Amino acid sequence: MNPKQREIISNSFIYSNFNYCPLVWHFSPKSASRKIEKIHERCLRMKLKNYTGTYKEILNLADVNMDTRRLRLLLVQVFKTIHDENPHYMKEIFQVSQGTTRNRNNLKVHSHITANYGTKSLKTLAPQIWNSLPEHIKASKSLSCFKNFLKNWEGLECKCNLCSFN
Repeated sequence: MNPKQREIISNSFIYSNFNYCPLVWHFSPKSASRKIEKIHERCLRMKLKNYTGTYKEILNLADVNMDTRRLRLLLVQVFKTIHDENPHYMKEIFQVSQGTTRNRNNLKVHSHITANYGTKSLKTLAPQIWNSLPEHIKASKSLSCFKNFLKNWEGLECKCNLCSFN
């Protein structure tokens, strides 16, 4: 297969599954996340015809990991909600903070008692990630501009149950 054919196959059969409802995938257990990353690794090896390099080396050549991809998609949903491009009920999940002008683009972070249904939930995790973005990205005027900024955003140390950091 030529590179274009390999790209079409990976987008059609692999990424289409993970791009459908990425927020559901994001809150799945660590074991599922490892499986997703393993499938992503195999897909990249096929796409790049690189069967000897480490996963990290292959990611540097081609792509970002699936966790960062899901975080980017999550941030797009937050941006669309703030700019009234999502259904109105999403405003209940992502609420703009009534803070100082320095933090005018921050979201209200809800506090919860339990971890699984509180601190590791969409309502808590998304505002934390959004608030950690640089101000110039949060202040983007259009969705296309925001997505362009996110292409260069490497992700962050997420606090969800999938990620390996504290």
